[in-house]
Amino acid sequence: MMSFSNVRAEETVGKIKADFMNHPVLAAENFSVEIKDFKQGFLSLYIPRHPGKTMDDMESSYGKKWKDLMEKAEALALKNPEVRDVTWFVKGDGGSEDAIYYYKRRYFTEWTAHIHMGGGELSWAGDTSWDGGSTKEVWASSFDIGKKSWPALLHFSSTGTAARFALTGGSGDRYRVHESSFGFRRYFSLMGISPYLGAGGTLVTVSADYYMNSQNNNTNNANMIDDVTSSKGGYVNLGIMKKMGKYFEAGIDAKAVRGEKVTVELIENDINYNSASVFVGFGF
Repeated sequence: MMSFSNVRAEETVGKIKADFMNHPVLAAENFSVEIKDFKQGFLSLYIPRHPGKTMDDMESSYGKKWKDLMEKAEALALKNPEVRDVTWFVKGDGGSEDAIYYYKRRYFTEWTAHIHMGGGELSWAGDTSWDGGSTKEVWASSFDIGKKSWPALLHFSSTGTAARFALTGGSGDRYRVHESSFGFRRYFSLMGISPYLGAGGTLVTVSADYYMNSQNNNTNNANMIDDVTSSKGGYVNLGIMKKMGKYFEAGIDAKAVRGEKVTVELIENDINYNSASVFVGFGF
């Protein structure tokens, strides 16, 4: 029995084939695009090549029109909400070999990447010494890269509090948290959006510079103290990404970080927090 996901994939492929056949320009130019594969939202297409003609022959014969026809076919396929990206292949002379095709001014590969930036809020989930558990504004950036055939992409991210803040019970008010993460992220394709799951390790750095008063809280005799400490831990996150056009992307992200205890200004605190953010960026 065929699974629901396979049925949906077959329906998508059937619709794309019909779109190619019914497109007036592609049909008029006899630009017969063949579908190689369709998995997890990634569509692989064979570039039409006349029998006995090399790729250089085809390029010389069609010229710029050939590139335009490829772009029309790609744009037509990407109109389908189930298609996240398109990769072009060319068959070998014997019809059994596949090779990714590189155009003079544009290349198509089996790699994919996403660069996102955004902002949101962080809330402490551990010791209430962290400012009574209140939320803090954060900025966030992330980078994913990998092959489309991989089960998950490599994921790098950086998150930090947008402004310094005070610790409950502390004497200073100049604290900042920065998180660097490395892990893996898996994207899925669902009705035109891309939900994802991720997990990995984190290094959270807490930097502080505060005043240590000499006596009677006399700030004239205060000394500036610098303190930096780090916590190793892990994270899990989930989110939803939506492509808006060929390269532009936007979405929402939720993340939970759990790390070792740290001591700042003689106060021990848990590095346990959750964050939520919105982001925009580019991907291919």
